[in-house]
Amino acid sequence: MKRATRGICLLLAVCLALSLAACGGKDKEAAASTMRLRRTEGQVDVSDQEKAVPIVADMLLYSGYRLATQLASYGWIALDETKLTKMDESSDVSVQQQGKDLALTVNAGSLFFLVTQPLAEDETFTIRCSDMVTGIRGTCGWVRTLDGEHMDVYILEGKVECSVGEAGAEQTVALPAGQVARLSTAQGEQPIVTEPFTREDVPAFIVAEAEADSDLAARVLDGCGIDLLTSPAFSEATPEPSPEAPAAGQTAAPATGIAAYDAILTDYLRLFQLSDDEFPAAVEQVQNVDRRILERCRMSPASSHMSYALADMNGDGVDELFMGESYTVSGIPIQQIFEVLLFDGQNAVRVISEESGLASFVTPYSDGILTTENYGAASFWRINDAGTALESVPATDELTAAHPTIISTPDEQAPVAPLALEWVILPVS
Repeated sequence: MKRATRGICLLLAVCLALSLAACGGKDKEAAASTMRLRRTEGQVDVSDQEKAVPIVADMLLYSGYRLATQLASYGWIALDETKLTKMDESSDVSVQQQGKDLALTVNAGSLFFLVTQPLAEDETFTIRCSDMVTGIRGTCGWVRTLDGEHMDVYILEGKVECSVGEAGAEQTVALPAGQVARLSTAQGEQPIVTEPFTREDVPAFIVAEAEADSDLAARVLDGCGIDLLTSPAFSEATPEPSPEAPAAGQTAAPATGIAAYDAILTDYLRLFQLSDDEFPAAVEQVQNVDRRILERCRMSPASSHMSYALADMNGDGVDELFMGESYTVSGIPIQQIFEVLLFDGQNAVRVISEESGLASFVTPYSDGILTTENYGAASFWRINDAGTALESVPATDELTAAHPTIISTPDEQAPVAPLALEWVILPVS
């Protein structure tokens, strides 16, 4: 009887161990991690194997978790007390851990990282996208994923090692502070290109961290000579006056252009994620979107994402909204704009789109001129003085020479610089 009892106990012990292993692929090893979602702002979603995970204060993050931030939303991830990261808006990040090896995959958007103490010899911390990997040991900077084949790495202090390619055949470069490495796995492109960057390249979500942490600002100033506390990161929108209280039965107008744009981007994102059966009926009920843009992005494997950019084209302190995408052909960066919207003080107004037939190719310039081209014929536009619509500008030789369109003069260097757009990928995949 004792032998049988011992056998049963042993069997129960083995079953318990197997059950813990089966349901606890995330228990002992992953729970030993100190990865935590320290703070969120706005809407942040956490999932595990595509299953939503409720967010709690200072929640533990297990290997395999995926986090996504929406518009005007941010997430702060602590890998431990010396490794801190911050997700920018409209970003998508996965976390992995195996023992003392930590890895973050930036599927979309941007991620700031700050490592306050050098890693031990037996530790690793990498940030990756596809076969593009950045090894970090003690530094700060940020990465930006443009698409599945392109990732930019910016270093504010210290240095990192960037590599592109499969293990054993990768190309590697040591990247110092003040430099950006543009990584690519696209066929025919250079895998790694490095160049300096300036204060104007530092995004606002990182500047906000420096404004709240003087030690961080000092580290960056000492590391690469960039003063995050005194130089503007970019042309910020001028604060707009608060709207008056609406009359009875009326709806309050958005306080800023960002609020109006947010509603449009939300509609795009919601419709993009619908099934093929749900999409036709749903899109007919929405007035804020360009159906042809949606269909193009949904149906083309090469355009299985949507991107937007905010930029002040005419210098009035209010950003315009650009919908489009950025990609590279034979090493040449290309940005394609599908539509342009402006904020008229109350609503987001579509001024150029594929649906309107105004343009197949659009190029905004830093002096406020916007060029469009259809079937080889170029037109020139600017935002009117009221900031409510586009007005046509007569084409002169001087205007044409200063603002070459995409097709007509592709090899000429424009005397006026095209408007630099910072594309943000909507996390739709």
